[in-house]
Amino acid sequence: MLAFLRGSVLEKERGRAVILVGGMGLEVFLPLSLYERLPAKGGEVELYTCLLLREDRPEIYGFGDREERDFFLRLLKIGGVGPKTALALLSCFSVEELREAIRSEDLEKLTVVPGVGKKTARRLLLELKEEKGAPVEGEAAADAVAALINLGYRRREAEEAVREAKARGAQGIEELLKLSLAYLGRRKEGKEA
Repeated sequence: MLAFLRGSVLEKERGRAVILVGGMGLEVFLPLSLYERLPAKGGEVELYTCLLLREDRPEIYGFGDREERDFFLRLLKIGGVGPKTALALLSCFSVEELREAIRSEDLEKLTVVPGVGKKTARRLLLELKEEKGAPVEGEAAADAVAALINLGYRRREAEEAVREAKARGAQGIEELLKLSLAYLGRRKEGKEA
């Protein structure tokens, strides 16, 4: 996989750029939010990338950070979402805004994106909301995970416990920790029995 590139901007148009890397000009498709931040011609740029093999040619997609690229790849796993639709979603919203729309099940927000109808939006909400192993989100949740790790739990266990606590309605750090520790205690008792 072509995961990262560093080079200078050779040319840029809305949603795409040609980046000069080692004497080669690579065409890279970009979310509009990143395109607007690209330096002028000749400026240096670093991109996290994804190489997709299309029917007739390879295509490179570029992102400002790893999180955005990884979210793009998650979107591609959803039926009915191709690279153009995934790029359109990331052009209209940041990763955090998309996560919030998914958390709050905001169907209307997602259907504003060109190429995303109600059927695709419902599929996005369903598949991304149910996705196991998704990172915990929010400052309180991140603090709760860090506290559990400091108590000796592995990151995977801590994240699972905090997700479970959030699913039970916990919101503040104290409530998240209380329910997370109770969950971890129940799991430990179940394994020892």
